[in-house]
Formats: sequence, structure tokens, C-alpha cells
Amino acid sequence: NYNFYQNNRMSRGGRVFTGVKKDLISDEQVQLVTECEIEWTKVKMKGKKDLYLSSFYMSHRNMNNLIQFDNSLEKLTNIGKNKHILMDGDFNCPDIDWENLQVKPNAPDKAIQQALIDITIKHGLTQVHNQPTRQESILDLVFTNNPSVIKTSTSIPGISDHAMVATDSDIKPVYNVQQSRRVYLFSKANWTEINKDCVELSDKITKMEINTVQERWDTLKTNIQSIMDKHIPSKIFKKRNIIPWFNRALKKMTKRKARLYSHAKKTKQWTQYKQYQKLCKREFKKAEVNYIMKLSNRASM
Repeated sequence: NYNFYQNNRMSRGGRVFTGVKKDLISDEQVQLVTECEIEWTKVKMKGKKDLYLSSFYMSHRNMNNLIQFDNSLEKLTNIGKNKHILMDGDFNCPDIDWENLQVKPNAPDKAIQQALIDITIKHGLTQVHNQPTRQESILDLVFTNNPSVIKTSTSIPGISDHAMVATDSDIKPVYNVQQSRRVYLFSKANWTEINKDCVELSDKITKMEINTVQERWDTLKTNIQSIMDKHIPSKIFKKRNIIPWFNRALKKMTKRKARLYSHAKKTKQWTQYKQYQKLCKREFKKAEVNYIMKLSNRASM
């Protein structure tokens, strides 16, 4: 039921591969493969961005492997921006704190592990798997250029000394449909006519030959709504699907990050951009945590 695309290791056996269900249109992207253990597959999605799947393996921390890994991503970048990227594999870099994008103190091969961070920042990739895959270490990683498509990423029992990584994703973010709502502009209401109609309504209900409370309530409710629609202007508002903690300050940071990226791409000077990228990640996370804490405190009151 699957089409498998593989890149065989030149020595010592072994390979990396991707598997795609046969009812999906897919093809191997051999032009993206460089001199490292990496495989690329493109999955065509009707009416949506193409999905580029990749599998990577680095048996030992090796700077040359990461250079080739970077070269492969450069080739993908040249294809264009309109795509989703989902990449996983054993990167053998257990000493990276992915939340803060830094290597732990006294880590072995620190320069190599830092290089992996720098490459992923350069290409706009986010690491989304945070559960150990071998003992207490996170060796197997999942990268994407669009974290909003990732629903879950968990470690499950595997067939080797590593756990398997199961990542559940949507090709396109799913939003709940927000119902439009009418908002009355009471500051522009015609209160003279409202008062006049309310007096007439009061007389009408008083003289009604109705005995049940429900009938009187239905009459009052219907007529009050009619008076409001007649004498109070209104607007229809549709709620937008936005991240609730994405405030004006974060929006400004996002725009500045985009400007720094464009400048870095032209000048090949990435230091300032990478520093600001880390700052943005910290501030975005801080805003999210603060928002959740406020909701939690409100719920506990």
C-alpha cells in the first residue's frame, strides 16, 4: 500500500527512506540529495501547497554531514517558498535545548551541535519533538517550516534501541468557523422613538387577554427585538482566527524579523538575524505562557 523511496548508504549497509501511501501522488526528489544520508520526497496535494518529506541520519556527530545537510536545504530553498516541509531523523545531538535554542554547557562536540541549531534557524525550521527517543536523550528530531500543521509528536515503542517517533499533522491548519454577531450601536440610537414604542408596548401587554406567563414573555421579547432593530443602528462583526496572545508588540517583532532576514539573505551576514530570531522565539513563548497562566488563574477564581 506504500511507495518507498530510499537512499542507500555507500558503506556499512543501512539506508534512509520515506514511505507514501500509493493513493497519493508522490515522486522522489533526487536533485535535493547531497553527500549525506538524506532522502526527499514530494507529495502533491490538490489545491494546497506541495509537501516535501525528508528522512535524515547522522550516525556520528560530523561537521561535514551537517554541511551537506545545509547544502540540501539550500537546494530546497531555491525551489520557492510555496511549500510545506516535514523532516525527521536521528541527528545524534542530545545536548540541545530546543526550547531556548542553545547547547547545554560542557556538551561534547559543542560546535557541531551548535551548527545544527544555526542551520535550522537559517532555513526557518522549527523542531517540534520534545520526548526522549533513547533512554533520557532526544536523538530523533522532527523539523517543519510550519509548526501550526503539527498536532502531536510522541515517542512510541520501536523495534531497535530507539523509540519510534509518531507525528500527527495537518497539511493545512484547521480553524473553527466563527459565527458572525450583530453589535448594536447604542450611542446612535433614536431614544425618543424607542421610549414612544416602549410605552405603546406596555399598554398593549397590559390590555392583552392572555393568561400564561410564557405568552406574555414571548410578546415582550419579540416586540423589544423589533424596536431595537428599527431604531438602533447595528454592525455585523465576524471574529477573525488569530492567536490570542499575538499582540501589537509581537507583530512589530515579526515585521522586523522579516526585514532582518531579507537583509541577511542579501549580505550573507546572519548573526544579527539569528540573535533576533532567538529573541522572537523567547518572547512568543513568554506571551503564550502568560496568556495560559491568566486563563488558569481566572478559571481557579
